[in-house]
Amino acid sequence: MNNIEYNVCDWYNEGIPSDLANNTNNFNTRYVVERFLNKDRSKAHSMFRNPAKGLLKALDLTSENITDSEAFSAFAFMNFFQRPEMSAGKSLNFNDCDVKHANDVVKSVVEIIKPRLIVFLSQKAFDKLDQTLIADSEICAVSHPTCPHWNGGNGLDKFINALKETTILDEFNRYKPLKESEVNKIIKNIDRFKLVRKKSFNKDVINCKLISSDNELNEIIWYFNGAYGIGYLVKYNVLWIWNYKTKSYVDENDPNVSKIYNEIKEFIENKL
Repeated sequence: MNNIEYNVCDWYNEGIPSDLANNTNNFNTRYVVERFLNKDRSKAHSMFRNPAKGLLKALDLTSENITDSEAFSAFAFMNFFQRPEMSAGKSLNFNDCDVKHANDVVKSVVEIIKPRLIVFLSQKAFDKLDQTLIADSEICAVSHPTCPHWNGGNGLDKFINALKETTILDEFNRYKPLKESEVNKIIKNIDRFKLVRKKSFNKDVINCKLISSDNELNEIIWYFNGAYGIGYLVKYNVLWIWNYKTKSYVDENDPNVSKIYNEIKEFIENKL
């Protein structure tokens, strides 16, 4: 793809030059990101890996809780400049035409997805942003994730602080390990639930059993109506319903369980 020459304005007016038609994967952002997400990676993919690791660090999580691919999926990623540099390893020598098209596209994307936070991973790109076009979103710029400065105050630290100052981290609470002691306190304050050490049924309340190892909660099981159990697998964020008499799984819309199922689901979403 090196040394291919073309008229810059034609890139926007006529589309991809014919000489590049068979090399689009080299500058197809979606393809490059998909390779990263599917673990088909090169050193250049630190562009995505380092911000993903930054999100894990901001949440005090490790790869055992959530993979860097899952973490990166929290972001909507795009290139600011809409014309790629054709020489590998070099930066784009942009002009006024590139800047105009870049701002037009960013404005359109922001209007559609309405992000709470926009992080520029390039100071050079950020300097060409017309911030009046996206005034409703928080914006910051950090050092490029592939450069040595990423690990300094203007890189990773600034990135983490920007994440913490928005509510984006709240959406990842389900990946945090739940402590049995903390959940125990929450359940004790709910009259509807009664903590038990083994499977048991009660007509007046919903019995609740916590299953953990080393104080890290693995599963919560609620017993009710003389035969039913609803379990929550913490690590996988999955609910199951079981009839202990018929020894079979039950659908969430079954009239015998639907009301309590929704009550428990709401408890998980709002309390844990």
